[in-house]
Amino acid sequence: MSHATGAIKFKDNTIRYYEYNGTSDVVISHHYKTLDEVSENWRKGEWLECECGKEESASIFTQYGGGYYIEGKACKRCNSVRSNELDFEIIEREETEDWANKILQW
Repeated sequence: MSHATGAIKFKDNTIRYYEYNGTSDVVISHHYKTLDEVSENWRKGEWLECECGKEESASIFTQYGGGYYIEGKACKRCNSVRSNELDFEIIEREETEDWANKILQW
């Protein structure tokens, strides 16, 4: 039943935020421009898919379990986000630039 805040970094350095469902280990697929928007929609579980075909590769971070990164796809136009696969590979914070640590409060 634990959820956590997450962040998405696009290749152009745009940052978006989302809610991570730790119970199911899934990225809830709607992302927002601000953390306040995430809070306002907490546990609403809105699921979106990109319908415009403009998904981009993105770095996805979750604070869940001490924090880690995964690679995925996200669309700014549709506000959707998803991991690349169901059995995603976790990228430890020590193995990356840890960009999320600079923008998220712990």
